[in-house]
Amino acid sequence: MLYAFSSNSHAYRLFISQDIPEPLTGDLISLFDLSPEGFPWSAPRPHEIETRRAQLSDLLIFDILLSSGGVRQPDTLWPPADPSSLRRLLIAIEESTYDTLKKDCLIYFLLKWHQDGREERFKEERCIPPQFAMLSDAYWHLDSGIYMEVRSMLPQPTLISKSPCHPGDGREQCHYCATSA
Repeated sequence: MLYAFSSNSHAYRLFISQDIPEPLTGDLISLFDLSPEGFPWSAPRPHEIETRRAQLSDLLIFDILLSSGGVRQPDTLWPPADPSSLRRLLIAIEESTYDTLKKDCLIYFLLKWHQDGREERFKEERCIPPQFAMLSDAYWHLDSGIYMEVRSMLPQPTLISKSPCHPGDGREQCHYCATSA
């Protein structure tokens, strides 16, 4: 059973006594437009993604995320060329070693390719915390090659204090803390 609440526009997940069943691939596939006109990976997009992969030493961030979750040969699954390959990708995500939140972030990333806001609805329904959605957004922008918002989405180091490294030698040591943008 899942209970969720919002506080100051931040969503939180609370798990009560039972495991939450993960969404079935059939439920997930219904989130995507599978029509020839609306499928987000229709030509020329797969070629653009493959070109982007080649520019980045044959490794996109989404490839790294899939691999980190135990998905083998992510480049054979991503990008999907048709609804059946999207289904195979969704099954691989479901069967990954990731927890529910990380799987939801991968689905959020995929929904973002529609560029129509459907990922926002999914984020609210699945209670994805804002910092996870922002990181997924940044990954999407980097993989898609759209950089305009990425810098503001990634954590920025913030100077929190200065103190002498060695008293009396005049050198200072800076201590940094990563904060969300």
